[in-house]
Amino acid sequence: MKTSKWAGAGAAAVGAATTAAVLLLGTATASAADGPRPSNAFGIKVDSPVASLPAVPYVEYDGEKASDELVGTDGSLKDAPFSVRLVTAEADEHSAESSVADLEVGGLLKAKLLRTWCEDGDGGLQIVDGSVLGVALPETPAPSLVIPASPLLKLTLNQRDEHHDGTSTYTGLTLDLVTAGKDPKAALDEKTRGALPDLAGALHLPKLADAKTVEDLTALLPAGGSVLSLTVGSATCGPADEKAEPTRIPEPATGHPEAPKPAVTEYSLPVTG
Repeated sequence: MKTSKWAGAGAAAVGAATTAAVLLLGTATASAADGPRPSNAFGIKVDSPVASLPAVPYVEYDGEKASDELVGTDGSLKDAPFSVRLVTAEADEHSAESSVADLEVGGLLKAKLLRTWCEDGDGGLQIVDGSVLGVALPETPAPSLVIPASPLLKLTLNQRDEHHDGTSTYTGLTLDLVTAGKDPKAALDEKTRGALPDLAGALHLPKLADAKTVEDLTALLPAGGSVLSLTVGSATCGPADEKAEPTRIPEPATGHPEAPKPAVTEYSLPVTG
């Protein structure tokens, strides 16, 4: 099996990014032990048997607003199984956000913009001109929306995970191309086969373009049956602390209190005699 240039020549860049992410994530774990985890965000990550990418760029609030960005020509994204123009991430005290501009994953997924956000514990996903296998995606997906785009392809949008510390993580989009559990002799559906040439180029597996059955796909990949798992956008934050209004105690009166003025009530008396 051919190893991706991205996993080989780009190993130094990816390794550095991995080290940074581990250090940052370690800090997040330590902070979480003392209280709610800090706000954090990342733009994109990939899990694949032939190429992987840690969560980049990863940022975390540490008392000051943090932000970072990667352009599509950045070394850590070189030869990735997708193309992008710009990936950004930022995190503040009670908010976090990431955005991915001009994303294309072979012939599987396209989007002009994917923006994942979180503010005071609430959040969501915004999609501009997005499609999977040519089918348009909603601009503001419902929470945890799952789209079975094909028998082998699953798309999860706007997933929310609540944590015990009161914070919430919003994952914008997860794309899984999986063969595990499928009938090996089953023929690939027309949409998946149509996307294979582009995917073969993205993963540097030219023979993938000729696959006609599930068995053909798994023969080209290590055990496990996962061809590609792509996560686009993650934002974690918690609600702002509610500050109760102080109870106001009336100041004691000074001097002699003023006597209330007598009330005047009019009566109509009957006339007699």
